[in-house]
Amino acid sequence: LYVAAAGGRMLSGIRDAMAQADELCAVFADSRAVERAKAELAHVPGLSFMSFEKFLEGQSSAAGHFDWAILPEGLAFAENVPLVLSAVYDALLPGGSVLLNETTPNE
Repeated sequence: LYVAAAGGRMLSGIRDAMAQADELCAVFADSRAVERAKAELAHVPGLSFMSFEKFLEGQSSAAGHFDWAILPEGLAFAENVPLVLSAVYDALLPGGSVLLNETTPNE
């Protein structure tokens, strides 16, 4: 599970994550970022995309599915940080790990 805003580094981050995984779900802050990523990486097997809104709406379908959640840009872009953290936690398999790199304070 790769959760990020729409920064320019997102595509290289996905490529790096896919180098070590058979399946990756990339969740982005908005639908424009999803479309941009699809245009660039739709050919990569095992890679799926969704917006943050769709991820939060469909939390139950992702429940207990992921070994890792990677949040390379932190959560400063999230309006409801506790809700996002809860959704990420729920999406992890038991014993799953979160890598969170907060780079910007949430104002």
